[in-house]
Amino acid sequence: MTKIKNAICALLGGVLGGGAMLLAFPTVARLFVGPVQGEDQMSLNTLILIVGFPMCVILGVVVGLYVGRDKLK
Repeated sequence: MTKIKNAICALLGGVLGGGAMLLAFPTVARLFVGPVQGEDQMSLNTLILIVGFPMCVILGVVVGLYVGRDKLK
């Protein structure tokens, strides 16, 4: 039962981490890239999303496991 609870916590953490990245993406893109006026800036926005989304999902999984393990004891 503990493994199932850990898996649920990890899944929920990953979903919340990915959602946080999608919510923060416009602000992060505006902060680092500014207004899009050419192909280079669109490519940089894509790179920020491609790198940032998995990073936030992995961080969310780790935090979900840590919080879940702390709450399950």
